[in-house]
Amino acid sequence: MKLTNESLGHALLRIGLGLDFVGHGVARVGALPAFAESMKAMFAKSWLPEALVMITSYAIPPVELVAGLGILLGLFLRPALVIAGMEMWILLFGSCLIQKWDYAGIQLIYLFLLAILIASLRYDQLSIDGLRRK
Repeated sequence: MKLTNESLGHALLRIGLGLDFVGHGVARVGALPAFAESMKAMFAKSWLPEALVMITSYAIPPVELVAGLGILLGLFLRPALVIAGMEMWILLFGSCLIQKWDYAGIQLIYLFLLAILIASLRYDQLSIDGLRRK
C-alpha cells in the first residue's frame, strides 16, 4: 500500500475528529442526567417542548460515542460521518433557536470537517474499512 499525502491527511483529520466525538460521548454518557438537566435549563426559554429537549439530550451522548468510535476506527465510516453530520444539524438548529451564535459557529466548523472527510473518502486507507477493501 502506497501511503499518499491525501490518505495521511484524511487519516489525521478522521482520527482527530473521532477522538473529539468519543471524548464528548464518554464525558457526557458518564454524567447523562446532569447533561440532560443542563440542556433543559439552556432551552427553558425556547419554544421547544421540554420533553423533546430531554429526549434529545439523552440521545446526544450515545450518538456521539457510537459515531465517534466509527469515525475514530474507520468502521462503517461513511454512515458514521453522516450520522455525526445529522447530529450537528440538530445541535446547530438548537443553538440558533436560543441565539447561541458562538456555539452555532463551532457546529458549522464540525459540519465542514465532516463534509471534508465525506468528500475525501476515496483517500481512506488507514482505517478498518480501508484495510478491509485491500
